[in-house]
Amino acid sequence: MGIAYLLGGQAYDWLDDHFEKTRYARIRRKLWSALRGRILDAGCGTGRNFRHFHPRAKVTGVDISPRMLEVARKRAAKSRAAVVVRQMDLGHLHFVDGSFDAIVATFVLCVMPKQLEVQALKELVRVAKPGARLYFLEYVYSKHRLRRVLMMLTSFIPKILYNLRFNSTLPLIKQEERLEVEQLAFVHDDVVRLIVARRTQSS
Repeated sequence: MGIAYLLGGQAYDWLDDHFEKTRYARIRRKLWSALRGRILDAGCGTGRNFRHFHPRAKVTGVDISPRMLEVARKRAAKSRAAVVVRQMDLGHLHFVDGSFDAIVATFVLCVMPKQLEVQALKELVRVAKPGARLYFLEYVYSKHRLRRVLMMLTSFIPKILYNLRFNSTLPLIKQEERLEVEQLAFVHDDVVRLIVARRTQSS
């Protein structure tokens, strides 16, 4: 687990603030404002997504960290959407099968320990309704040679801070038989990738 997440809460927000202002807020606003219905914000952290959800959305934010959720609850109270926050392990979600119309996982699987991410994805698929879309954000290495080299040389920094692994989410999703990848798009340069996958009808 990364140092930023161990510190949690306001310390996490402080460490992440530069990226929130320069890229994440814009990405969140663009992606989540159109979502409707029952939405699971998986690994919601300090609730940065909450203010960007549509007023008609009914959002459940879950995270395992009490410190993160302390801040998330304050943001939930200010959201236009109806947001409830619950402490929960993504590997063992306390929801019945097919509970959600959409699932958002913002830089979640790519910061989880490898031995836990597969089970977490299986749980996300389980609680998604057949036909529901799951939205993932992940970091990937740039295709531009110089930038890629620089990213690789400095990758130990996001690894220490956030336990971030590059290019790790899409291969995992492709292995899940109940998900069909519908869209791949870069939402910040060629390093932040959106993956939209649909939950198939198969059990």
